[in-house]
Amino acid sequence: MVQPYAGAAGGSVDGDSFIRGMDSVLASVNAGVIRTADLELENSYYDTPDLALYRAGIALRVRKTGSETEGTIKTRRMSSGGIHVHPEYNVPLSEKPEVPDLGMFPEHIFAEIDVDAVQKQLYENMAQNCRRHIWLVSFSDAEIELSFDRVAYKTSAGGTVAGTELELELKKGGVTALQEFAEALTSAVYEGRIARFRPESLSKMHRAAIYAGISELKLPSEDEISWKVTENGVCGAEKGLADLMSTAGRLASIIYLGSEGRNEETARKALDMIWHCFRGLTDVQ
Repeated sequence: MVQPYAGAAGGSVDGDSFIRGMDSVLASVNAGVIRTADLELENSYYDTPDLALYRAGIALRVRKTGSETEGTIKTRRMSSGGIHVHPEYNVPLSEKPEVPDLGMFPEHIFAEIDVDAVQKQLYENMAQNCRRHIWLVSFSDAEIELSFDRVAYKTSAGGTVAGTELELELKKGGVTALQEFAEALTSAVYEGRIARFRPESLSKMHRAAIYAGISELKLPSEDEISWKVTENGVCGAEKGLADLMSTAGRLASIIYLGSEGRNEETARKALDMIWHCFRGLTDVQ
């Protein structure tokens, strides 16, 4: 998530200024810009009234970009250290359908569901649109695509919630190069006082579902916010700290959803839990 640098005027990021700043930053970290592009994306998501796809870990989307339309399915993902890995299946479409045909995707995706029953009940249950600026860059032995999105999420009340997000996607090469690039990029952005980055564990689809009133973020359990010194020495302590930081990140996501995505009582509880997470660390020698 891209947020204003501390002390900057205004409560939101100026997208054009951020893009200009990123152009300078990419040169400073020795990233070669292969190409750039500006796109307008219309994203529609589909499911059944009882969320059969969502419960099976499947996200079904149709994206319209200018004259091009594409159907996409994303399945359950693995997430660690801000890097998300998940299978993705894309099918070009001649036009946007009323509902996508599940038959155009590989059968094994739907092993857990009754495809015929789901197909009959499909409808568009949420949407978000965004203006995207893309940089495709070379860095070390990798090619990485940066997507800066100015997103408008539709809410259940008929309004919209704005967000500014930067996503790094590994196109070629190894994960190590992606991590090194992300660290260099973040340092340069902070040194240039261009913006602040907040790692976000929620996908665009999940945030769209929350704002549409389809899903909600649950607060972690007490066990998840308790710091425990394990018997596994340094390695165990590092894992415990990583788990605690991950939980704190989930709590921050709840707070940053704003009033359209959670109530004030939930936000207060999340703040209390974050305080509890870090208060426990002061007891560790």
